[in-house]
Amino acid sequence: MKKWITAVALATLVAIPVFAQEHGEHHRQMQSFTVMFAEQLTLTDAQKTQIDGIEKQSREDNAAFYESSHQLMEQVRAARDANDTAKLDALKPQMDANHEQMKKIHDAMLTKIVAVLTADQRAKFEKIKAEHDAQRKQH
Repeated sequence: MKKWITAVALATLVAIPVFAQEHGEHHRQMQSFTVMFAEQLTLTDAQKTQIDGIEKQSREDNAAFYESSHQLMEQVRAARDANDTAKLDALKPQMDANHEQMKKIHDAMLTKIVAVLTADQRAKFEKIKAEHDAQRKQH
């Protein structure tokens, strides 16, 4: 049961940026790393503060990107609602680039967060991540 909860939590950490990107809400909906992993990794209060600061800084640094992402997703939504496949096809390269940029932002933030963890915490987190990746491949 605990592994299942962990998998769901990790899936959320990975999936929320993609889901939120599609709904233009990345910076408002992404669940905090500390909320998801504080207990499992036994984060200290100092680590929680550092990690929350990293996430806040990432949101601030990428605010313009999130806004343009939101505008792009509004165009996609309008094209879907209108069943305008030509417009959707035309937007696909932008969406792909947007997805890649979102992944880069997320990966950069995660790299900074992982640097805050102790060696033991990093090992636990990597194990959680590996289990999640294995489960995702099974599906």
